[in-house]
Amino acid sequence: MIAFEYAKAIFELASQYNKHEIINDNFSVFLKLLKDNPDYVKVLTFPNISNDSKKESLKNTLIGFDDLFLDFLYVLVDKRRISIIEEIGQEYARMEREINNVTKVDVYSAQELTKEETKEILSKLEKLIKGQEILINNIVDSSLIGGIKAVYNGKEIDFSLSKKLTDLKKSL
Repeated sequence: MIAFEYAKAIFELASQYNKHEIINDNFSVFLKLLKDNPDYVKVLTFPNISNDSKKESLKNTLIGFDDLFLDFLYVLVDKRRISIIEEIGQEYARMEREINNVTKVDVYSAQELTKEETKEILSKLEKLIKGQEILINNIVDSSLIGGIKAVYNGKEIDFSLSKKLTDLKKSL
């Protein structure tokens, strides 16, 4: 809930200053930086390091980032909320997809989908989800054995072999 409120705040500011694409790019790069450098997360969240030092570190590290995004990060540092930046970034991306009529579909499969399989699944999803651009996020889940499971907007479509076996077991 807190992440949503912060994402909403930066989203509204990005709207006001027509900076959605820039802020979205800044989120992507910053979150990748944190993922690739887990020790930097520790620096930003360590209580014995002053907020001014953390802000100075951000300023020196994020050269070329938009001032609006940097100011937002400074607020997160001051409010001791920088630890939830990933959740805020996810909420911001969801808001971006919503205003651009894009639906993200997590497609779980036993192995990586081929381009042809992705294309076929996309075609089927377009019939179910009308009026939206569809963004497929393939997630490999070896417990599925075979088939796929698609999850979007709180809905689940399960065509996995493990689901079919479970259903068969129930019917016996």
